[in-house]
Amino acid sequence: MTQRLIGKSWWVDLTYQSRRYRLRSPENSKKGAQAYEQTLRRRLAEGTPIQGDTRLKEQRQSFEKFAWFWFRTHVEVHNKPSSVAKARGELRHKLIPFFGAKTIDSISTLDVERYKAKRSRKGLANKTINNELSILGKCLRDAKKWYGLKEIPEIALLKTPPSRYNYLDEAGAAKLLEQLDGLWFEIVYVALATGLRRGELQGLCWDDLDLRNRTLIVRFNWCAVTRTLLSPKGNRTRTIPLTAGVVNLLEKRQQNDGFVFTTTGRAFDAHYVGCELARASKAAGLPRVTLHVLRHSFASQLAMKGVPIAVIQQLLGHTDIKVTMRYAHLSQSVLIDAVNTLERPIGQQLAA
Repeated sequence: MTQRLIGKSWWVDLTYQSRRYRLRSPENSKKGAQAYEQTLRRRLAEGTPIQGDTRLKEQRQSFEKFAWFWFRTHVEVHNKPSSVAKARGELRHKLIPFFGAKTIDSISTLDVERYKAKRSRKGLANKTINNELSILGKCLRDAKKWYGLKEIPEIALLKTPPSRYNYLDEAGAAKLLEQLDGLWFEIVYVALATGLRRGELQGLCWDDLDLRNRTLIVRFNWCAVTRTLLSPKGNRTRTIPLTAGVVNLLEKRQQNDGFVFTTTGRAFDAHYVGCELARASKAAGLPRVTLHVLRHSFASQLAMKGVPIAVIQQLLGHTDIKVTMRYAHLSQSVLIDAVNTLERPIGQQLAA
């Protein structure tokens, strides 16, 4: 162990080229000491002094220099490829062109407000701007943690209206399915009956299915960036019961291994499914349907049938029930029925 709690302070002990160093961590926590040790090891490897005015120089480095160091050190290590690609684009095309020349210790709250104003004037949605600000905020918080910045700007997110989403009721789902056949029909049918995410559908393998016991285990998510199987969102597997219809559909061509939905031996191409869904929804007289609309439809139909929100959360694989609560308003009829159970006894008391 190279981080030690001595008294009330965390210290870092490390040896480099037969020379031993013991330095007190600027952030008095184990995680802070671990981050500080990484910084010290990097400095030593680069031949940079780790004492004297090094800390001051690091605090005054440009945002562009730190942002790319942060990207390589933190973002690429802790995030999935799709998130890494998104962060790279936000830094390269948006944040660095605006903040890049400023030193990380000089970025002010006013600078952040100017950035928001500039992006807003371009007609961007508040949610889009907030996504960019979230990356900026994380980057500067890590700069403060690693280099001991005295303060970082306050980043207030813009107000956004409640998210709107489309979904199909049972009649709409039936109309859509009437316009599909073959593999496309199977993908849409299973999506409507399981609520799987696009990558989970693409990464679904035959050994994830137990058709005899009518269950499906979500173990993988197909990554379109690396074209490989990764863990599901939130790194959590979950089990989904299967309807008799899904079991009957898949039993007809059940195999021992490989992807369930494929035309080339690989995961199906989401682009082609999107095109088929666009054609089918237009032919059915429906608003444009996507794979994510099918996931919304699964959850919405459950809510309208009175399934508890906590159960829907588990089936969808949401880590935060607040995300699932978007479907709560669809169960109003269930709430009305619940209140109406009071009608008879209260009415009897008033009549007595």
